[in-house]
This record gives sequence, structure tokens and C-alpha cells, in this order.
Amino acid sequence: MSSAALVATALVSPVGIGTRATWAAVRGGISHILDSAFIGENGQPIRMAEVPDPCLPPLPEGIATGKTARYRRMLRLCIAALEQINAPSSRPVPLFLGLPEKDASGQYPALEPFLTEISRCFPGRLDLVSSRVYAEGRASGFKALEAALDMLSRAGDEQTMVLVGGVDSYRDPLLLAHLDCAQRLLGHRGDGFIPGEGAGLLLLRKGPAAGTIQLTAAANTAEPGHLLSDELCHGDGLTQAFAKTLAAADQPVRTVFCGLNGENASGKEWGLAAVRLGGRLDPAFRLFHPADCYGDLGAASAPALWCLGALGLAQGHLRGPLLSWCAADAAPRGSALLLAPA
Repeated sequence: MSSAALVATALVSPVGIGTRATWAAVRGGISHILDSAFIGENGQPIRMAEVPDPCLPPLPEGIATGKTARYRRMLRLCIAALEQINAPSSRPVPLFLGLPEKDASGQYPALEPFLTEISRCFPGRLDLVSSRVYAEGRASGFKALEAALDMLSRAGDEQTMVLVGGVDSYRDPLLLAHLDCAQRLLGHRGDGFIPGEGAGLLLLRKGPAAGTIQLTAAANTAEPGHLLSDELCHGDGLTQAFAKTLAAADQPVRTVFCGLNGENASGKEWGLAAVRLGGRLDPAFRLFHPADCYGDLGAASAPALWCLGALGLAQGHLRGPLLSWCAADAAPRGSALLLAPA
């Protein structure tokens, strides 16, 4: 399968600006889950994990005028992440970006205009012609990664680079009201998730390359029994994704970074798929679900997992191979592998 060498990471989360700050918080079990300004059906504040507003740059004049507050928030999050990337490239770099799924009204909060406005904030940095967006929520990062790896595999220049990432925010009153009405938010119930926000980006180079973290074996599948369907979930989509990804692993997985967010449905789906892995999981494997600290990051979930997992491998805090996976609210499921330097 195609693989890429990791050059740089960027992460904006409720517990840190930058990959190192976020990883330190996650390792230490530090969370930033607080009462928000949004009120739920029970008359109580909705618990959220939000990025402190002073940590985000203001939008340049003329950018995203007339757009929703959520759209503008996502732009600020994405800009804050891009500011962390110092791309050692003499030419514009394509951006493959994961975005939220359709909202409760059936509308996308952002599509191609999002890339155009990001590019206006960073003149000459992005190759808009080759850039793409993938509006599939938590699983969108894997679609973006698969496309990026395919582009790199076909590139003739060994120095070709791409940006892969995702951005999302649940700071939207209509979206929160819909989720609250559907009883999906963690409050007085034991089943639910904490809405969060963030942006994650990774700069990848054509690989593999000696001495670098490798991101490889992106797999994208579909689960018929997803959260929004009436069918039972048997974990088939996640099982198929794992089978494709782990075909690239020459030893049992020692670490799993996943999109478990506190909802029982995702926990059951992971359990169904995990028991089918058999000897592909090391008996002493470690399972990480950072949403405990920074909430559900939506479309930023997978890039955040890769940023944190890569740093953990580089620092020796984690052992590879590292399996990452996420499941969207709808059918898409994705997984990928991170490998430590040889």
C-alpha cells in the first residue's frame, strides 16, 4: 500500500495549541470540559470542550462575510493550524481537508469556498487546483488521507508534499439543539458525547523515508448499521477497514488511537470489530480515546489522532504499529496505520 513520510504536524484543540501541548494534556489526563453559553432542553448549560477564543486569530477583513458563525469559527481554527506549518517547499502544496457531515437540515456547513477563503489568508501557500474537501465527519480524514497517498504515489518528484487535515466545531445553536433533542449529548445520562472543536493538519512527503514516521494503509469502508440507520450494527464496516489496513502491518498492533467519544454505539462497534482481530492485536496493546480530554472533534478527529500518535511514537512513549480508526455518524468508516522510524 501507499505510504508517506511525516514532515510536520499542527493541532488546535481545547486542551492545547500545538501537537506537543495537546499530547502533554492527553498524557496527563487533563480535560477542558466546561459549561458552555448554550442552554439545553433541561434548562442547564450544555457541557462542551471549546478552544479559548483568545487563542484563535481574527479573520482578515473581507473573509467569510455573510457566512454562519460556525463557518467562521472553523475558518479561524483552520488558520490557527496552518500558521503552525512551516512548509519547506518552493511551490504551493495541495490541501486535502476533512469537513463535517451534513447537518440536521441536510446542508453542508462548508464546501469548496472554504478552501478558497483559506487560500486567501495564505497567498501562494496552497495549490487550490489540486486541493479537495471531504465532508464525511469523523471519517473524512481517512478519505482525505487515501487521496493524498494516491497523489504522492503517482508523483515523480521525491520531494512532492501534500497537506492532509480536518476541521470542525460543534459551536452552533441549531446543531446542538438537534443533538440535545436526539439525547446524544453527555449530561445527566451515561450515554452521550461532549461536543468539541479543533483542527489538525499533517504535512506529508512522498515516502517511505528512513528515520521518519510513516502514515500508510488508509482504508475506507461503509457500515450499513450506522447511527442514523434502522439496521443493526454488526461492526462489518470497521472489520473490513481493519483487514485492509492491517495487511500492511508485519507485526501485531501495539497501540490503538480511536474516535471513541463516549456513546455506547461506538463502543459496541469497536468491541465487535476488535474481537475479530485475533492475533493482529498484541495482548498488551494500549487503547487511547483522547475525546475524554478534548471532546468530540468531528471532522478533525482523525488528523488529531495522527498528530498525537506520531509524536508519541517519536518520543518513545508509544510502541508501533499504531492503528487509528474513526466512525462517522453515517456509513463511512476509516482506518490507517502509523509506523515508527525503522
